[in-house]
Amino acid sequence: MEVQKIMTGVLLLLLLSWAVAVAADVDCTTLAGFLTACSTFITYGTPDPLPGSPCCDSMMSLNVIAESGNNRRSICQCLMGLIKHL
Repeated sequence: MEVQKIMTGVLLLLLLSWAVAVAADVDCTTLAGFLTACSTFITYGTPDPLPGSPCCDSMMSLNVIAESGNNRRSICQCLMGLIKHL
């Protein structure tokens, strides 16, 4: 349990500190903020995000941002950069 808390803290720090924009269309800091709203679910798989929860709201916002091809590519590049730093 302690290891999971430490890993969650490290993940959050990485997400928040990795503030370099890969492309002009989507700022990676914005993406990290969206993911942070789901950090408990990402780390533990619970509680299930319910409609109206911060996690669901963040993912719906991300979906709106990802409507253009350029933004989807930017989001993908941000995610790949975040994964490299884990």
